[in-house]
Parts: sequence; C-alpha cells; structure tokens
Amino acid sequence: MYNQSLYLKHGTLANLLKKGESRRLLSQQDNQARITVALYRQLLQWSNSVKDDVPLNYYIPPVYLSPPRIDRDTLRLMSVKSGDSKVAASIFPKNTIVKDDQLVVPIRNSADVKKLFRGVFRLNSKPANPDKQKERISVAFDGLKSLNELSKALEDLGKEREKHLDRENVKYHVGQVVRHKLEEWRGVIIGWKRLEGASGKDPTQLTSLTTKEYALDAEDSIKYSIVLDVGDAHLHYAKRREGGNMAVAEVLQTDLELVEEEELLRIRSSNVSEFFTRFDSASKSFVPNEILEYEYPKDTMISTSAPTQLSDATEAAAEDIIMGVKETAAYMRSIIMGYSSAPESRNLKILGFFLEKLDAILEGDVLEMKDKLFNKELPSNRLAALHLQQLLNFIVNVGELLWERRRARENTKENKFGLGDIVTHKVYGFRGVVVAWDPEPMMDVSMWDGLQHIDNPQDYPFYHIIPDHNDCIEAFGAERPSRYVCEENLVVCPSDQRSIDVDLDTEWRYDLDEKKYLPPLDLKFKSGVDLEDDGITEACLTELRDALSQVLVACREGEETGNPDINEITTKMSMANVLILLKSAEDMELSTIISESVKEIWKAHLNPDLRWDLDTAVAHLLGGKVSKALKQFSEIVDDDPTYAEAWNKASTCEFMMGNMDASLAAAQKTVEALPTHFQAMNGLGLVHFEKKDLPSAIHCFRESMEIDPWSPVSARLSVCVDTMRLSEQIQGNQQEDNK
Repeated sequence: MYNQSLYLKHGTLANLLKKGESRRLLSQQDNQARITVALYRQLLQWSNSVKDDVPLNYYIPPVYLSPPRIDRDTLRLMSVKSGDSKVAASIFPKNTIVKDDQLVVPIRNSADVKKLFRGVFRLNSKPANPDKQKERISVAFDGLKSLNELSKALEDLGKEREKHLDRENVKYHVGQVVRHKLEEWRGVIIGWKRLEGASGKDPTQLTSLTTKEYALDAEDSIKYSIVLDVGDAHLHYAKRREGGNMAVAEVLQTDLELVEEEELLRIRSSNVSEFFTRFDSASKSFVPNEILEYEYPKDTMISTSAPTQLSDATEAAAEDIIMGVKETAAYMRSIIMGYSSAPESRNLKILGFFLEKLDAILEGDVLEMKDKLFNKELPSNRLAALHLQQLLNFIVNVGELLWERRRARENTKENKFGLGDIVTHKVYGFRGVVVAWDPEPMMDVSMWDGLQHIDNPQDYPFYHIIPDHNDCIEAFGAERPSRYVCEENLVVCPSDQRSIDVDLDTEWRYDLDEKKYLPPLDLKFKSGVDLEDDGITEACLTELRDALSQVLVACREGEETGNPDINEITTKMSMANVLILLKSAEDMELSTIISESVKEIWKAHLNPDLRWDLDTAVAHLLGGKVSKALKQFSEIVDDDPTYAEAWNKASTCEFMMGNMDASLAAAQKTVEALPTHFQAMNGLGLVHFEKKDLPSAIHCFRESMEIDPWSPVSARLSVCVDTMRLSEQIQGNQQEDNK
C-alpha cells in the first residue's frame, strides 16, 4: 500500500497545456511549460502502460483536490453546474464528488488515472502565477515518482496472477470456509501457493534429521493462507495465543477440510473485509473483492460484480424500514420545529445540529464516503441498515446528552475543577485542560501506579484531561492524547504557566481574561450548566427522548398506541421487519449495524426513570463494577418484571460472578418476556456450555443463530459440535470393540 499523500498530490498538476497551446508555449522557450508538457506526457504514458482491468483502487486512495492545487474559480463554476454530477462525470471519473472548495476523485483503474490527469489539466488551464506553477510542477514530480514505484507492485501482482492460472492439484478455492482437521479452528481462504524444493511436510517444520528434499505429494504441495475466525482463534489455537499470529494461518492442504454446517460458515474477523465484499449463502463462500479476484482469476465461485440476490420478504422489509426511518425523522423534525423554526438563528446550536442530522436522513444522505465513491447501487438491505444506523446515532446522541446532564445534576460531590480549567498533575507534572469529569471513576483504578498514595481513590471525582504535548513527552517519553486523573492528583495551574499546546476541538475558545478555555454548548449542557435559552434545549430534547421511546417500545411490542404518527411508523419499522433484515446480513459489519439497532429497541422504556437506571447500571457494568450493576438491575426488574433487557443484563452480571443457576434463571426470564431476544439465548447456551450440557447449549446457540446468523457464539457452537462428534466416534469405536 502506498503513501496516500503522494497520490493526493496528483491534483496539483497545474498548467497542463490544452491542445494547441503547447506549440505557442514551446515557441516562447518557456522552461516551465516544457517541463509541464514532459510531465503530462509521462503521466499519460504511465496510464497507458497499465491494463484497464487492474483494480487500482486498492493501491491508490481517493484523490482530494482543493485550491490552490486546482483553480478556485473553475471549481466553483463546476460545482454550480454539477448539481447531479453530470458535469463532473464528463471531466473526471464516475462518482467524483464536487464541492465549492473540494473535489474528491475515486480511482478504480488506469482509465480513471488518465481522466484525472486530463481533468486537472482542464481545470487548471488558466495561467497561474510563477510560484504556484513551480509548486505544482514540483509535486507533479513526486506524483510521477510514486506511480513509477507503484509499477513494481503491479508487476509483482501480474506475476502472481500468472501463477494462479494453474489450479492443478489445488482442492479449495479462495473464499471457501475450511476447518483445520486437528486443531479444529475455522477460517476463510484468502490465498494459496505451491511449495517447491521441500519435503512433503511443511518446510518450516524440518529438523536437522529431515533436511533431505523429497518429491512432493500432490496434496502436500499446496499451502493456503487463511483468516481465522476470531472466536475459534481464542478457543482452539493455543499456539497463536502464546505469541503467534492470531489473525492469519498458513496451512497445508492435507490438514484442511471444508466446513459443511450452514451455521458455522460465517467467519467473524475484522480482517475478512480486507479481502471479501460479502458472504454468499448460495455458494457457501465469501465473495472476493476486485484485487483478490484479479490475483486468483480461476478461483472465483461468484464474481464480486454479481448482484446481491435478496428474497421478496427481505426486499419488502427493507423498503418498509427505510420508509419507517424517514417517517420517524419527519416526526422528530416536527417536534424540533415546534420549539423553533430556525434553531441556529436563535443560538439553539444543539437543536440545529440534530435538525441537520434529521434532514440528512430525510434526504437519504446516509452513505459513507466509500459507498458514494466506489459502490454501485447498494442492495436494499444494506441501504435500510444505513438508514437504521443514522437513526440509531440520533437516538443515542439525544439519550446520552440527557443522561449525562442528569448524572451531573444529581452529583452530590462538589467538584474542585470545571470544564476548561487548566490544571497541573501533582505527581507527573504535566499541564492540561479539563474537558469532562465523572463523579466517580468509570473503571477499577485500585491498581493504578499514580494512585497508590491516595486513600480510597474511587471515592473522588475523576477528570478527563487533554494534556500539553511537550509536558507529556517530558513526563512519559511520548505524547498522550488524553489522561484520566483523580481529583486529588490535580491542582490549578498558575496563571503565568497557562500557555499550553493542546489538541482541542475547534469549538473550544480560549478566554484571555479568565485564562481558561470555554467549552462548546453540548459539553456545557452535559455538565449540567444552564444554557441561555430559557430551557428550550432541555425541554425539546426531553420531548424527543420520550417520543423516541414510544416509537421503539411500539416497534418492539407490536401494539398500537394512541398516537397515529407512531402507529404509522411501527407498522413499517416493526421488530419483525428488523429481524428479517438482520437474518439477511451478508457481512459482519452489516450485521453489527442491525443488531445494535435491535439492542436499542430492547433498551427502550416508557418510564424515563427506569431507562435512566438501566443506562446507569450498564455504565457500572462496563466499568467493571459488576456487583453494583447487578444490584441496580435487580431493583429495575422489581419495579417492572416485564423489562426484558434489565433481566438480560442481570443474567450477564450473574454469569460474570460465576452464579450459573442465577444467570440461567435471569436469561429464561428475558426470553419469556421477549422470545426473540437472541442475546439472552446466547446467555442460556453459555451457561449450559459451562455446565457441560452440550446438547442444550447446541440447541440454544442454534436458536440464536437462526435469528442472528453472524452471532459470536458460532465459535462455541463449533466447539460443541466437534466435541459431540468426537464423543459419538469414540462410542462407536467402543461398540465395535465390544462386538
């Protein structure tokens, strides 16, 4: 992979001559023009030397062009004329994004590279001052140098492609899911190679007594590169846990077999997305991305360009969810507009921020940059998931603001320091800015070195500090982005030492008179400070939270409410439709987006106090305060025995504390209240697994994976299945011996 900055400089190729202009400039003996012409020709020559079918987007990232690298006036004119991107598409590669101050150009192949060069030439045809022209020529040289370096990588890629045209004795394909016969972990094949000049065993395993070379058996001549399932790697692959590579294995063909069980085919690993676009249920394999498909031209079981095939039920559910999300956004927008039709003009910046997010959802602006630049038309299930993700972000942001504000206001401890204060660490001496605080530490700090001199540090407030760069280097030997510090370790920094070098968001402002930083509105709101808005922001956010709770509870319960707007939404964004979407997910990322949306629906409650208690208990759980969290979850289910998510979290706490029977009982309560709660099914399976009741564990895991095929319990299910199979084989052998 090549340095992105080198490729971004392609956009600085300026003053590339129009046809007909080169003769005029050359006749004037313009040295810069001569150099420019030579550069332009070499760049085009490079483009022509690379075949169009080589997927360059895996080597060259999107090119970001801004003035003065391209002519500002021409860019603005193109932006005005390219509302539908047709003007940009006629000059630059497909899906180029045009803004007033920036151009973002995707590079797929050599044809796109050529179009980029010519497009920049056209935009920069207007004469530039000598300094700009000289600078642009300089970076053009750097760009050409980088392309020439890329040529070597492309040459190597071509050689690998030639090797992989011959599949003689190659049993498995790239994208297939295999299992190691002895070590029993699963993984997906990302490549293979032939071994030459070694014995039939793995050359890395040869000893001094086995160094003589023998002819390879056909089966032993092929070695595969495999991305391991992350769960399997931890459960099975002890050798890798001891310091080896947990992500990728190199294995001989004789040691592998195909995975046949449907529920065990989806490999969970963050590395999978580097090589594959999705999982294809029909072929029971992963679909290689363009670069892998190019390198292994005869391995492809299904092409990356093949459209995703979705069932009619999935298509219908996806369409309903998109409409439901947009109707929810419209409903939330109407609430904000009821408080102010122009929040920004009334300095209601927080409401303006949320209004902007809702407008983006209503306009369908939910795609990430990579999707806008490279993807063809997205399948409906992915598009629906991206809509859900944006709505989820909105819900979480509203809830987080109100939760943190209430936590700050209910804090009975008096803080010594406020947001924006510049402080000094008593022990390590670094200075920094307070950007947030917690009434008590959000994690176990009992073993921290810097707290051993403090009695009961968990009883003090803790502060999030952005430290001075140079102070950190002096104190720790390197920069640190942030520090989490006990109040007892801090003092106010002397006023004559408050000139510090810190990385703060642009919304922070420094007050010269007070010699402290002024926080942005959202942080002031979270910390409990009253804004100068007559309480409008808090009132509006509270109404948004309550309305969203009604929507999510109705989606979960499937019951009509007294609000026709909500009833219209829940028929489309029903739990049944969301679970259809979850089952259709073709990769781990998509599954995670949908499952996180499901979890937010589980947490919803019409009583804001119980929801506050749930979020507070979850914070304790995440901070390692399991007993404290369990106590609060127990109090919640006493108040509302039907609150399934509180039962589920209580089950998690009991499991972490080793109380298997109590964990089992709480998980059963969860499923009784919400039969499709797949996370609670996972919990039931894990308890049975710990109790060595493998048939029951298998039953629970399979029930869960029927709803959520990408569930992380697949690794445990694999262990159960392998153990049961081995047990049956042993019993069969014993029966044969007894005959």
